Amino acid sequence: MTIASDELDRRTQDGVLSLTLRRDDARNALSKTLIMVLAEALARADADQSVHTIVLSGGERHFCTGLDLAEAAADSSQREGLPDLFAALASSSKLVIAKVRGEVAAGGLGLCAACDVVVAEPRTVFRLPEILWGLTPALVLPWLVRRVGLQKARELTLTARSLGGAEAHRIHLVDILSEDLDQTVAALCLRNARVPAGAVRAAKAYFDQLWPVGPTQLALAREAHHQTFADEDVKQRLRQFAERGVRPWQE
Repeated sequence: MTIASDELDRRTQDGVLSLTLRRDDARNALSKTLIMVLAEALARADADQSVHTIVLSGGERHFCTGLDLAEAAADSSQREGLPDLFAALASSSKLVIAKVRGEVAAGGLGLCAACDVVVAEPRTVFRLPEILWGLTPALVLPWLVRRVGLQKARELTLTARSLGGAEAHRIHLVDILSEDLDQTVAALCLRNARVPAGAVRAAKAYFDQLWPVGPTQLALAREAHHQTFADEDVKQRLRQFAERGVRPWQE
């Protein structure tokens, strides 16, 4: 059964499943519902032999800004599906392309890092602001480290600084920098349509053996995530944000 939600737009054409986040009023933050419908869409696509490529995109101003922190303050279960969503993106038997415009923050970097190919505009901005809340981006880091390396992921975590598209491309967070995302992504999809069935699955499975993000790493990520969200000061900051919309650095 397909989970109905207006938070995600799904369209399939010529073997390409386009998944577009539709929470513009919340800067495309990941709600519990959005995480569920994304995971369900990925699972259905994985079983659909007519689909060869998945394209994940957001809006013009925001690709994704991570967890909906106002919701997280009231419902801790909202966060439980996020590690499985990242794993589903990375392990999909399809080629998964992130088509990125605007702002990308926190768990939005996790979405990008877990995808096979990230195509972004030069003016895209990436950042990991979690440490400003007293948090560790534990769920994002297994995928970010695999993409950009341990030291660069460490620096981005500890400084919370912003990256432009060009720097994100230099450190391999972005694979292809393009002024025309639609044309670039369309060309990738067309090329992938010619790849024999099963070849993408086999190649990705081999890479997973070369550099695994397996049960041990994911269990460590979950444990660190729960510990950091259990801190009373963090809880207070989240409550303050939920009640007054005030972020820690705005006090």
